[in-house]
Order: sequence, then C-alpha cells, then structure tokens
Amino acid sequence: RLSRVDFPEPDGPITVKNLIGYSYGSSADLSLDNRGLFSWADTLALSGDLGVISFESEFSYKRLRGDFTANSTVGADIQDSWKVYGGYLNIWKDLGTMTPGFVAAYGSYDETAPTAKGFDFGANFNTTPIWGDQVGFGGGKDLTGMTAFKLYVNDIKTPAKPLTLSAFAAYVISNQHTADNAATHSIYD
Repeated sequence: RLSRVDFPEPDGPITVKNLIGYSYGSSADLSLDNRGLFSWADTLALSGDLGVISFESEFSYKRLRGDFTANSTVGADIQDSWKVYGGYLNIWKDLGTMTPGFVAAYGSYDETAPTAKGFDFGANFNTTPIWGDQVGFGGGKDLTGMTAFKLYVNDIKTPAKPLTLSAFAAYVISNQHTADNAATHSIYD
C-alpha cells in the first residue's frame, strides 16, 4: 500500500487506497536473461460506511509483457504486451439480525494474449463458497475473465445464540469468447 487517505463524512469515513504492484515470472531456464512474464498493476480501492449502506470496491488495471523463447512453457518465440482489467463492488446493510448485500464483479479477457489472458480475482476474493473458495474457474485461483453477480444474506441470527446462517444466489458468465463471439461458459451457482 503506497497511500491511504481517510475522508471523514457526516455518516462515516470513506477510505481510499492505492496499490501499485510489479511482478516478474522468469522462465525455468536461468540462462535466458530477463525472459518471462512481466506485470505492472495499478489498483484503486474504496470502502466506507455511508450510514444507509456500507461498501467496498476495488478496480485494477494490469499491464503485462511476455518475453518468451520457443523452449518456454508457451512453446514459441513471443515478445508481446497486453492489458487486462477488473473490479468489483460489494454493497451491504447491517440490519442487526442479518446483513443483506449485493456483489458485482467484472474481469476482462484478451483472446489474443499468449498467456495470462484473463483478469484473475485471486485466491482472497472468494466469489462464492464453491467458485473461488474451493474451485478456480476460468484458469485462475478464483474467477478469471468472468462477470459475476451475487445477492447474499450473511449473519442471520437464530435462537441458538452462537449459530448464524448465510444464503446466496450467484450468476457467473464467462467473458472468454469463441470465434463466433459467443460465450464459452455460463454457470449458475
């Protein structure tokens, strides 16, 4: 985290966070000097409690560059660059006896990229208890190159004090397309 600015509002604070990340994935052959996958990501996160609702969101733009040789995992000489982006918005209201909410998430997909074609929400996002928490979908650790919408209710109080319940309904559709521009996957969870 490079910066954090809190803006106090009458109904609660809004937090703005900016994260800049760089990674380099070298090929297994150390004699190839600076060959592999480079990525640079700019991420903006906003969160807050507005009184009526609370929210969190994150928007990320990733620039990637591949420098591969024929003996790499890609299997061809490639020097290319491409971009992927994604974001999510989570809105909820704590009612005391339950917390209903809504999540919308989008991850782009670039069919022309040689590798790392889709935006991966990563292992910490956990779109649902199945897709994202236990099983990655689309080639990554959570959803990769997908759009998701989820209605949920968390922390439903029960007469048994330590026991709470949760429920959700999610719709996930792939942003990965075939040659005729039709989505290759559509799932319901």
